[in-house]
Amino acid sequence: MPSNTGDVLYMGQETAVQPESTKKEKKPAMEVRKLSFSYGKNKVLRGTSLKIEEGKITTIMGANGCGKSTLFSLMTKNLDPRKGNIYLRGKNIKNLTLKQFAQRVAIVQQYNSASDDITVEQLVAFGRTPHRKMMQNASEEDEKCIEWAMKVTGIEEYRDREVARLSGGQRQRVWIAMALAQNTKILFLDEPTTYLDIKYQIDILELVRKLNREYGITIVMVLHDINQAIAYSDRVIGIKDGKVAVDGDPHDVIDADSIETLYGIRLDVEKVGDQTVVMTFSDSGKKKETVKPETEKPPESRTFPVTTEPAESSGKMPAAATAEATESGEEPKKEEKEDFGTREPAAAEKKEDEPLRNEQEKPDSPEEEPAPAPESPKDSARAVEKAAGGPSKSPLRIFWIILGFISLALGTIGVVLPILPTVPFYLLTLFCFTKSSQRLHDWFVGTKLYKNNLETFVEKKSMTMKTKLSIITMVTIVMGIGFYFMDSVPVARVILAIVWVAHLLYFFLRIRTEKPGEEKAENLLEEEEDEDDDLEEYE
Repeated sequence: MPSNTGDVLYMGQETAVQPESTKKEKKPAMEVRKLSFSYGKNKVLRGTSLKIEEGKITTIMGANGCGKSTLFSLMTKNLDPRKGNIYLRGKNIKNLTLKQFAQRVAIVQQYNSASDDITVEQLVAFGRTPHRKMMQNASEEDEKCIEWAMKVTGIEEYRDREVARLSGGQRQRVWIAMALAQNTKILFLDEPTTYLDIKYQIDILELVRKLNREYGITIVMVLHDINQAIAYSDRVIGIKDGKVAVDGDPHDVIDADSIETLYGIRLDVEKVGDQTVVMTFSDSGKKKETVKPETEKPPESRTFPVTTEPAESSGKMPAAATAEATESGEEPKKEEKEDFGTREPAAAEKKEDEPLRNEQEKPDSPEEEPAPAPESPKDSARAVEKAAGGPSKSPLRIFWIILGFISLALGTIGVVLPILPTVPFYLLTLFCFTKSSQRLHDWFVGTKLYKNNLETFVEKKSMTMKTKLSIITMVTIVMGIGFYFMDSVPVARVILAIVWVAHLLYFFLRIRTEKPGEEKAENLLEEEEDEDDDLEEYE
């Protein structure tokens, strides 16, 4: 591969590099114009403007809280600017959808997470998501991009290993491979060396340089290590108080003054060969500590003399006085302290006399015992429920409550995902909650909803045709709405249709249909039987 920044295609295909004399002046890959942003009243960026050069490694640096992370989020379309615009090769990113933006820009965030059981190859394959339609299988081009990304980052041998089993440096390579699978010309990296040891830091930065030099990818990254930014960047942009304070070639713009401007500390900057090195432990940047002589005594205000006089107000003897009394053979005297909370003779005598007084006041005969206070309606209802073995003591109450909440959740999900039948689950919810309480059960049994729709089903496992049609109609309407909005997911439409047919078969084949007048005839028969029984009892 040529080590230049010419127009190089991905997956190993390269084009001829034009001579310097015939090259046209490159337009910036991305341009930020007068960008402003604030979190509430806290202004973070104030009219920031900068350009990202095509085919270069640009590093954004600055102290904590200077606004570089906010600038990174705005440039990667994770935040919307309050004022100003960001242009990606001449196009305002406001006019690009997230999918269109992801087809042009790849991003590796500072914090990334994946499920424990996902393999390396599966995670890298997610990089092809912006180039696919929903429910579309991987194409030949997708497979080539995935293989190329794993080969470039050197993770081919880990393709079948779970990402959770990799080291920190290996995982970072996997995330970069996923970004490369997007096959974009710009790669954003937010602090790619965070939490890595020095070996993996150098490995990742060497990989970044390789992606730029051999494949012509424009790199924009945020780094905290100044020396790494100098060594691996073609250009550095220093942010101070939401504005660009330093911009240019790192070997030209990084010096003691610029470091003090960005970080508020003056450090020595030296030239070591062709490299610029910031001496982070320079004497000029360290504050000299004043060493106190060993003979110096603490000030008098910090000395605390020990007294042997007892503290009368506290009621306790100091440690020094206690020790002195112990050495002389005398037992230390404790100062008596009256406890007004416990020493109440009148109250104590009153409590001792109460049992005798109660014995004397007890009635001799049961007729003289006072009548118990009348129970409130709530107490009487609880007593009846308890005597009847109601649901308050039944272990089934917990079962009905849990089942009710489950059916309520499934019914609510059915509103958003019409594959689940909403109305039957809501009816089941009402039924379960009423079964968990005797009073609610009695109230629900007396409602028209229960008598018209559920009474015959509960007692005889049957429904009238009218009830069946009303339930099926509501289910069909809910599922029809979902079917209409799922035009882009044919598989979901098929599943929805199968579920709807299953409902029809269940309602019309498994649940018996009650004939018209059948219920009235049964009621008349029961009334006649009751009259016969009453007549026999009378005779």
